[in-house]
Amino acid sequence: VNSVGSSVQNSGNSEEDNGIGDVSALSESRYLEKVLTARVYDVAIESALEDAPLLSGRVQNKILLKREDTQPVFSFKLRGAYNMMAKTPYNILKNGVVAASAGNHAQGVAL
Repeated sequence: VNSVGSSVQNSGNSEEDNGIGDVSALSESRYLEKVLTARVYDVAIESALEDAPLLSGRVQNKILLKREDTQPVFSFKLRGAYNMMAKTPYNILKNGVVAASAGNHAQGVAL
């Protein structure tokens, strides 16, 4: 929904938008390709995976934590906000965008 309450529809299926969109019919390799080439990597960093030895011991399995707190806005919320803005057509963006957030999500929209 945009700032005036109208629904914004974007299927994400075009090859040009580079959004993930509907993945139900994609092969594993095509899905992985879309993830790895998503426009969010224009601003997001490849965050590290960190061992969680105590948690791994409790569940008897190797647990890795993805450190999204190392992103420029210190949160994973950058990913969804930026990806949506990147795939929204200019004719919708030209009137501006309102983000009802004072935190990480709004920072992702601003990028």
